[in-house]
Amino acid sequence: MMAGATPALIFIHEGDKVFAAAFPQTVVQRLMLGAEAEIVFDAIPGKVLQSKVSGLVDAVS
Repeated sequence: MMAGATPALIFIHEGDKVFAAAFPQTVVQRLMLGAEAEIVFDAIPGKVLQSKVSGLVDAVS
């Protein structure tokens, strides 16, 4: 079980190039559809992927 503020990442079908992430409530309150996003991975140092927020889902922990 993860703590409430622990980020989690779930990879979805590779062809869609979509992934879901969990964030602390203080961050989620500032997310907006269409907002630009940058994605970084520890496994790819120095690489910053450009993206955008395409969906928000309500969740309860």
